[in-house]
Amino acid sequence: MQVKTIAFYHYTFPAGGAEVVTCNLGRFFAKHGFRVLLYTWKPNAELLTEELRKIFDIRPLPDTKRISGARNTDFLCESLKTERADVLFIQATTDIAFEQIRTRTTAKIIFCLHNTPFWEVYDLKHKKSSEIPRPTLTRRLEYALLRKPAYRLTRKLEQRYAQLYIRVLSNVDRFVTLCPGYSDEFEREIRRSGLPGEERGDLEKQARRLKLQRIEFAGYQYDVTPFYRRATFVCLTSNFEGLPMCLMEGQQYGAIPVSFDSYSGIREITCDGECGIMVPAYSLRKYAELLNRALADGELQKRMRENCYKAAERYDLECIGQEWLALFGKL
Repeated sequence: MQVKTIAFYHYTFPAGGAEVVTCNLGRFFAKHGFRVLLYTWKPNAELLTEELRKIFDIRPLPDTKRISGARNTDFLCESLKTERADVLFIQATTDIAFEQIRTRTTAKIIFCLHNTPFWEVYDLKHKKSSEIPRPTLTRRLEYALLRKPAYRLTRKLEQRYAQLYIRVLSNVDRFVTLCPGYSDEFEREIRRSGLPGEERGDLEKQARRLKLQRIEFAGYQYDVTPFYRRATFVCLTSNFEGLPMCLMEGQQYGAIPVSFDSYSGIREITCDGECGIMVPAYSLRKYAELLNRALADGELQKRMRENCYKAAERYDLECIGQEWLALFGKL
């Protein structure tokens, strides 16, 4: 991609080491002709030198009370779009609406971890009761006698921050650590958590091992319409779901749903198998068998595709909206 405008995001600026890195990078990028923006929640006006003001186009967030509130998120997303930011560096802070930035802007997101992986866990396990926010006697006793022992005797904190960082990983284009050793350490802790993380690398290796030719790992896509238009089937392999949006979206384009019959919603979506394939719950062998059979049956595909178009009409906004209006009338 051709990069012209680079943006940085900081909790406060200038301040410590992460901010020094941004200052140095800003000087470099500006020297090489890039436009450099900087968004911050708490600008340290007294530390902003004339040089920094020339390098960075500084944009303080408008809501000084709620850092990740709707007002700041809207401001950030709209500004990134208006300024046509190509790249956004998020420096260390996780208190930001990653998902909305990802979906509402075209900026490539680079998250930089300026500390040892899972530093928050170490910090909370070793924090003194006098250092907690609003350290009243009651809160200090609760922390010392209940929370801190729980932190040290269980993996509650590790799980909490693993979930946080998995959310970050799924909404950024690059996750950067201070050194390769930290990258390895971070990956080990994510895997140890047992939570689902980034699987793309493993899947690509498996595809090469199986010598699969017609396969594409497209990654996150803002507009999935072209994929549905090309698809004959939409295959969902999770053990259970609620009412999966991807299957209903696919039906609008005639893409036939394939899913385990392990939740009632799939019967609703496929009209009990008339416009989709319901696989006996959890049977991978049956999944492959039924999908292969459908791939070889053009008449089945034609019939189900036509039924998909009809089934999708049930979820037209006008139909759903009328149901809500009817519900309002019964309140």
